[in-house]
Amino acid sequence: MKELICSTIERNVVLKCIRDHKRLDCRTIDETRSVNIEFRSHPGYVSVTLGQTRVIAQASCRITKPKESRASEGHIRIHLDMSKIPLINLENWKHQEFVQELNGILEQNIRNSNCLDLESLCINSGELVWSIKIDLIVLNNCGNILDCANIAALCSLYHFRLPEVSVHGSEIRVYSSTERRAHPLRILHFPINVLFAFFVDGRYTLIDPNSDEERLMDGFVSISMNQHKEICGIHMGGKLGLKKEQVELCKKLAFKKVLELTDRIRQVVTDYYKTIEPTTHTQPSIIRIDNDEDEDNESSSSSENEDSVLTKSEIPPSPIENNVSLLLMPDLDHLSLTDDVPTMTTMNVDKSTSDLENVMCSYLTQNLNQPWPILKHYDQDHLYNIALPLGGIGTGTVSLGGRGELRDWEIGNKPAKKYSTVTIGNDAPFFSVFVNQPSTSSKITKALIGPVHPTEHLHYEGRACNHHGLPRFRQASFDAAYPFGIVNLSDSNMPIEVRIKGFNPFIPTDSESSGIPIAVLYYEVTNITNEVLDVSICGSIRNFVGQDGSKYFIAGDGDYVPIGAKNNINVYREDLAGELKGIYMNSTNVDPSDPAWGTIALTTLVDSPDTIITYRLSSIANAWYHAILDFWDDFSADGTLHDKGQLVDDNPMASLAVKKKIQPGDVELFPFFITWNFPNRMAWSPTIVGNYYSTLYKDAWDVCIQTLPHLADLESNTLDFVNLILASDYPGVLKEAALFNLATLRSQTVFRIADGHLMAWEGVFDIFGSCLGSCTHVWNYEQAIAFLFGNLAKTMRDVEFNYATFDDGAMNFRVQLPLTKPQERTGTAADGQMGCIMKMYRDWQLSGDDDFLKKNWEQVKKVLAFAWQPNSWDADQDGVEEGAQPNTMDVTYYGPNPQCNFWYLGALRAAYLMASYIGDEDFANKCGYLFINGSTWIDENLFNGEYYEQKIIDPKTGHFISSDDPNVPDYQLGKGCLVDQLVGQMMSHVCNLGYLASSTNMATTCRSILKYNYLDTFNEHFNNMRSFVIGDESGLLMASWPHGRLQFPFPYFSESMTGFEYTAACNMIYEYQTQEGLKCIQSIRDRFDGLKRNPFSEPECGHHYGRSMTSWATLLAWSGFHYSAVTRTMEFGDKTGVFFWSNGYSWGSCWIVKNKTKAHLTLVYGTIEIEFFGIKGKPMKKLLERVILSSTSDMKTLTIKFDD
Repeated sequence: MKELICSTIERNVVLKCIRDHKRLDCRTIDETRSVNIEFRSHPGYVSVTLGQTRVIAQASCRITKPKESRASEGHIRIHLDMSKIPLINLENWKHQEFVQELNGILEQNIRNSNCLDLESLCINSGELVWSIKIDLIVLNNCGNILDCANIAALCSLYHFRLPEVSVHGSEIRVYSSTERRAHPLRILHFPINVLFAFFVDGRYTLIDPNSDEERLMDGFVSISMNQHKEICGIHMGGKLGLKKEQVELCKKLAFKKVLELTDRIRQVVTDYYKTIEPTTHTQPSIIRIDNDEDEDNESSSSSENEDSVLTKSEIPPSPIENNVSLLLMPDLDHLSLTDDVPTMTTMNVDKSTSDLENVMCSYLTQNLNQPWPILKHYDQDHLYNIALPLGGIGTGTVSLGGRGELRDWEIGNKPAKKYSTVTIGNDAPFFSVFVNQPSTSSKITKALIGPVHPTEHLHYEGRACNHHGLPRFRQASFDAAYPFGIVNLSDSNMPIEVRIKGFNPFIPTDSESSGIPIAVLYYEVTNITNEVLDVSICGSIRNFVGQDGSKYFIAGDGDYVPIGAKNNINVYREDLAGELKGIYMNSTNVDPSDPAWGTIALTTLVDSPDTIITYRLSSIANAWYHAILDFWDDFSADGTLHDKGQLVDDNPMASLAVKKKIQPGDVELFPFFITWNFPNRMAWSPTIVGNYYSTLYKDAWDVCIQTLPHLADLESNTLDFVNLILASDYPGVLKEAALFNLATLRSQTVFRIADGHLMAWEGVFDIFGSCLGSCTHVWNYEQAIAFLFGNLAKTMRDVEFNYATFDDGAMNFRVQLPLTKPQERTGTAADGQMGCIMKMYRDWQLSGDDDFLKKNWEQVKKVLAFAWQPNSWDADQDGVEEGAQPNTMDVTYYGPNPQCNFWYLGALRAAYLMASYIGDEDFANKCGYLFINGSTWIDENLFNGEYYEQKIIDPKTGHFISSDDPNVPDYQLGKGCLVDQLVGQMMSHVCNLGYLASSTNMATTCRSILKYNYLDTFNEHFNNMRSFVIGDESGLLMASWPHGRLQFPFPYFSESMTGFEYTAACNMIYEYQTQEGLKCIQSIRDRFDGLKRNPFSEPECGHHYGRSMTSWATLLAWSGFHYSAVTRTMEFGDKTGVFFWSNGYSWGSCWIVKNKTKAHLTLVYGTIEIEFFGIKGKPMKKLLERVILSSTSDMKTLTIKFDD
């Protein structure tokens, strides 16, 4: 912006007013002009005035083709038109430069801040997306066009409604609002722009300058900020340099305006749609896709037609341009690696404790400035069942509820769903907030929890839920990108807003940093007033050492009363140079060999001498619930606590309060940490097997001492992992399924015994584990552990081949504990045993650990050869399993079937390659022969033209019989279409073993599974077993019989279970049936919406079922990623874009540019060797020399070029 010519008199008058802290329009220097927002009946059409400055905004949409590098994201464009205002208003400013400058700022503030969820604009990934355009027309300029246009653009986006659309071949159908209701855009945040002007060498600052002030200003700063106080853009100009203090002051003033306008925009749009039904606009019913136009032509043509937007009494164009076309996006090859590939930044802190204050201050500042990613938003109607587990791998967890409550206290050694450490009531652990607002002399205390759910209103004693009698916040929502969860709390009666942010470090390849028994909770409090507030946050937890939820009695009124605590003791401590303060909870009276014996700590970090820490180590006797009354009175008085000393109590209440002053518009961070150590795990063992994490930390306090000085690095590395997933070009539903199911690794389903072996239940019931023994046929499905924590995967292989396997090659499909005790034969599983061989091959390839293979090779041979023994699965050694085959359906199949035989063929193929590498030629030749023979036989005999079926053998005669024979044994598959009949093929793709049978038949089978097993609604479906899908939900059935069902099929045939659904969907994606696969996965995740089910727990036989982590394979199928550390070869499929990759020992991203002429490989964590690199459809590229990428060296990136 250039200085404008004005008269001396004019200048003197304006500057005199400013020096007197006045303005010619009677405003104060920190006061903005009034904002008026008016909507027309047309969605997305809005008129905004800021004083007399007026801007019209119109949002429109069109269907286009996505960028190659962002296959699942739509577009948003902004076009500013100032041709309607007289040029004299700009005087000698260069008109076009000015327009371009403003347009660029708006683009950065709105488009580049990711305020609009672009993935929600995806119609068909890689094919069709919505493109949103906002036309901004300036009708009058009386100063500060930028802020007015910014508000208009955001109002237009929030007001706009996107029509429903369906795609059939080359035609798309866009539905009018009379046919199907249009839906709002998904706005993630509101980047509000606030302009400040500076005068008299920067000594005076005005907000929202009018046109006279703009002409006289010496400089300006434009700040774009959202309601979370995250900066979305800062632009400066003029002839003076601004000091940091001036910019900081502007940021504080801007934040007040941001909060006000955010609420205003939300409210006016909400009020509009409450009272006015938008006018129906006729849309074209059928639109043919045209490939002839390009983006540049579209942009230029749109500007030519914009004159007509306002000439017809300001009637805007249709929200969908009638000429809907597919647009080819510009080539991105000219961009450098740093332009387009996400880069990771790591904050390094001094790992010593000598300068802890600087470390902690730096850490707390970083946490406020580094926004957490959001993959999924849950509104207030979808919070009831959300429970995000906070804890490490194998440590147990406490869950952050969708409304901010802490629930499911499973930090002991047993599952404890719904366990709140006490009888349901107000005594359950909770955090509360005290606020003192001086201007109103009001003191407010509330529990940091959202509103009670309607189902929690009725109880025979008036306490259907915990904290039922505590004042709560009226509004709540939840944002997540696992392992990060954010609860947003607000209340019209509160002068603050609160964000509860919870996480536990999760860093692929680093199992110890991902296995810390800690729940990190940040309470971010925003002062939304214009005065200083006294705010205190308090955490209260009863010392429940000795209670794990499994021991209890039922009182006379029917209440569940947990027992086990015995005169427990709370102690206040300080450590780490006085910066760590908190309460240590232990017990000298609980038996130290009890599985529920251990220690707990509730702590905080102090970053300022002005912070006040107070505590209580116990409460008064709880007669008539006086304990919580006494606490509430104490805390509500002034936000501090007054300790009464250690009173005798089995489970005394520990309370820790942190009090701070918060300046107007500021955000203060209140960090809390819950740590624990319960060493006496038994699991399914008759004796203690211990916890690996307990060998690293002596007690709960030691967890704080070792962890908190390094928490900044741990959080940063975890953010790197999650941000890299979110920045990748995987469809959003795949990211959600893959990330959110990683919560199973943190649940009580999975644990590490003291020697470090990873063990697992199949899932967990409310207070007991479900189905013991690291069940092979269940854990064959999941793919997350091997690709994220290779060292843990190898401990599971060690258990399978060296503890669960007998000399004859029989492998117990459920292993017993302790491992030091000789195993008793408990049974084999045909699918489980063969799958373990494939996993051995996978883990060897990913690690490149030849010693690991050689050490276990003889055991691998035994396990495979067991199938060839008399009366075993392939006794005649023809490559086909005909014998009695116990399997994951908890029955025995009689006769060859696709489920077990594809596992077998995969094992034969893997064994052939391992034997060839080892030099065991005889065994390799035998495996190769059986594989070829079996593969041919299965195609010729089990494929029925649509899918693979079972040929049933009568176990009494050993002969094949027809499915309608009265002698057919119960619990078979027969001619049924099984949902996971290609599970062995999925695993073969993951292992890069190729097709196990005809690829054509595989593709046909995938289509048949969708055709026969997918139900759009379950309303008409009869299910005699368990219901994991209900009513109008959709999903894949376990099996269907298009040509007639067996009388008594295998037990689970009428159910629908997510692990099996993911398996089928993965195969569809591998067969390029991508939309079909996405449809199945979307159906799964739609069911876990926070209201009906917990998004972080997909059950089967118990919560957090292990098979659900098959979802990680969806990323592998989409990207086509393979890595062999044995041959140092990395490969990707034929999709272009940015893809996260990991091999269990390192991880990073790969950007495959359009036309696949280049690949940019980036390593973020670990070390990896590359000698060969391949993209499907291109010849394998041999590098000139072996390249080692390492996160500890300067060599972290690699660019590979391919011939066009």
